[in-house]
Amino acid sequence: MSMKLEQHQENESTPDVITLLTPLQLGALSLPNRIVMSPMTRARSTDGVPTDIEAKYYSQRASAGLIITGGIYISRMAVGGINVPGIYTDQQIDSWQRITEAVHSAGGRIFAQLSHSGSVSHLSLLNGDTPVAPSAVNPRQKVMSASGYMDTVEPRALMTSEIRAIVEEYRTAAVNAKKAGFDGIEVHGANVYLLPEFLNTSTNHRQDEYGGTAENRARIVVELLNAIGSVWDHERIGLKLSPAISGIGTYTAVEHILKWLNEFSPAYLHLRRGFDTNRNPIEMLREHTFEHYRDVFRGTLIGNGGFDLATANAHVERESVDLVSFARHYISNPDLVDRFRGNQALSPSDPSTYYKGGSKGMWIIPVSVLERSYRVIYRRGLPFLERSCREWCAVGFRPHNERGNCVIVGKGSLELPQSLTNIRKSQRRISLFSSHDLGQNDFCRSLIIAKS
Repeated sequence: MSMKLEQHQENESTPDVITLLTPLQLGALSLPNRIVMSPMTRARSTDGVPTDIEAKYYSQRASAGLIITGGIYISRMAVGGINVPGIYTDQQIDSWQRITEAVHSAGGRIFAQLSHSGSVSHLSLLNGDTPVAPSAVNPRQKVMSASGYMDTVEPRALMTSEIRAIVEEYRTAAVNAKKAGFDGIEVHGANVYLLPEFLNTSTNHRQDEYGGTAENRARIVVELLNAIGSVWDHERIGLKLSPAISGIGTYTAVEHILKWLNEFSPAYLHLRRGFDTNRNPIEMLREHTFEHYRDVFRGTLIGNGGFDLATANAHVERESVDLVSFARHYISNPDLVDRFRGNQALSPSDPSTYYKGGSKGMWIIPVSVLERSYRVIYRRGLPFLERSCREWCAVGFRPHNERGNCVIVGKGSLELPQSLTNIRKSQRRISLFSSHDLGQNDFCRSLIIAKS
């Protein structure tokens, strides 16, 4: 199947320049922009079942050209962390259906990222079973368990028949994703999980049809993509790889896959470039990662890895990539598309909330949304007292906690407390929001814009 990429030469500012805000036709999907919400593990599921928190989380970010979920485990033995969802039970499928419906109701598009952790797991996560891998090589990683972070152990090498069974599990997961209402599939072949473990000579010591040559090491990826392709149109299937992250031992196998992908014609290839310890792109790979693989793979390319608005636009404009995916920026900026459109400052994310559980760090209220809400309140005749933050502090009126009686709005995005508290006082209901990105001075960090 062939997938024609149509680039609309229109933009809100400069018609002849392609930017992140330029629409793109991705197979049958019309994307309003080229901004992709990158897969992120957020650890909010319960016993492998996604929750209502995640439905709100994804639907809030529906203005993205495309949303790709965090990794979704294809089977019980694919699990590599606590509170991460799967898609292999009826309950999981039903919960994912509620999420896709929420995203579609908000006008969005969402792909499911199918994942298998391989050796990056632990016996405590697998009911006492030993994690599996192409070979018995400990990846020496940390995994999230109920007892905290734990070291990985030496995995058990898969038998050939078990590899074929895993390919079938990917096909079944693809069927389940279609039942759940997803718009497409992304296969997670990045980082150091099962698929890159097959691609890398340091973790794949096999001497059978799945080891040795680049073609053999790439075989499982080819087989599972063909299996998924029996369920989904190829233009609804994406693949994520990270050769700069997964190691030198993957390069020849990756190039074999990319050449094969030219015939398979997937929706896209999602490439992650390398980082240093400060999460900056590695200098020698910064400008040339995507150009190198652009010469090998002729389809649609999503770039990922340490981008901001300027560098993303530069890569799209010179056609190094067609789209750019963002992770951390989307955690604290659900209105990222609007912020990029207005060239506005971004709210920083809080790493302590990444995997903490609950709604903290998940439900973010953009200031633009609150401002629209308060204009409505004002028109309805509620008292509107506009003073500067310093003036309010000077008269002794300060922000309160959840027992307070004021609405606090900070600069940037606001984070919804785990349970929004509505307080009755003088027959009026008053909602309190806690600041996520507070003001700029220490004297009074919040701007109070309304009080009843």
